[in-house]
Amino acid sequence: MTRISVVITLFNKEQYIKNCLDSVLNQTHPDFEIIIIDDGSSDGSIECVGEYDDVRITLYRQKNRGVSVARNVGIKKCNSNYIALLDADDEWLPNHLENLLHLVQTHPDASFWVSGYRKSIVTAKLSEKPIQKICLETYLDYRLDNTSIAWTSAVLLNKGIFNKTNGFMPGVSHGEDQALWLEMCLHGFIGKSFLETAIYNIYDNSLSSKLVTCEEEDACILTIKKILDEDKGISDQIKSKLMEFSNRYTLAHIVDALSLQQPSIAKRFLNLSHDTKIYRNKRRLLFMLWLVSLVTPYLVARIIIAKSGRK
Repeated sequence: MTRISVVITLFNKEQYIKNCLDSVLNQTHPDFEIIIIDDGSSDGSIECVGEYDDVRITLYRQKNRGVSVARNVGIKKCNSNYIALLDADDEWLPNHLENLLHLVQTHPDASFWVSGYRKSIVTAKLSEKPIQKICLETYLDYRLDNTSIAWTSAVLLNKGIFNKTNGFMPGVSHGEDQALWLEMCLHGFIGKSFLETAIYNIYDNSLSSKLVTCEEEDACILTIKKILDEDKGISDQIKSKLMEFSNRYTLAHIVDALSLQQPSIAKRFLNLSHDTKIYRNKRRLLFMLWLVSLVTPYLVARIIIAKSGRK
């Protein structure tokens, strides 16, 4: 039987960690270890984990260093080449690991494997899509079409391929997971199942997020820039799609900055953005909104918030 290492990153999730652990312990595939990296919790999270008497669970504690460091530490401690990631406030359906192992059997040479997932507020649906082999260009096509392919709590990493990357980028506030998926795609492809076996729990519907103030805080933008600078033998077509993907992140930060009445930060990302084919019209609209925000930032913020449905 194939052994899987499950890495759970934990930081002040006292209310959710039990449901998370129970969802792992109830898996139909029983051969796994659970490595929990507590990243300096100050609530009762540690005590909740201590209530479990199961030799498969190992808890490590560290000072708060961020989720990227916690994930990298956990992966290094794994005893299997197959590593399933899970955030402490998310859950798996009982057949999650079984579904991922089916992917491994179908595409054993993939860089990583991804199960389907749903948000907790969304009703489950049966997948009519077959298992797919997704290369870098196809992954970019999905993302540029606003289709999410990989989410951290639904992936199974090939540790050998992971070790060829820079891991989750520490010291940034945005895009660490997307940056890693791009890096791993450079070494192969994704084995993707659309069967929903993971649940992304949403407890805050405000859509608020930390404001990114410069490109150094976005791992995806930095990784794409590095890939393009190093010119790893990828085609001009893929380079163009990588530029579009980077532009998508850049424009999203402009929207966030304008919604928080920060025109100077919006201007910084406008200077970083490009007049690309897909996002040309959006960039021009944001430029116009930025000009208006220099006079009435509150009005522009209200327009963006109303259009996005943010509270």
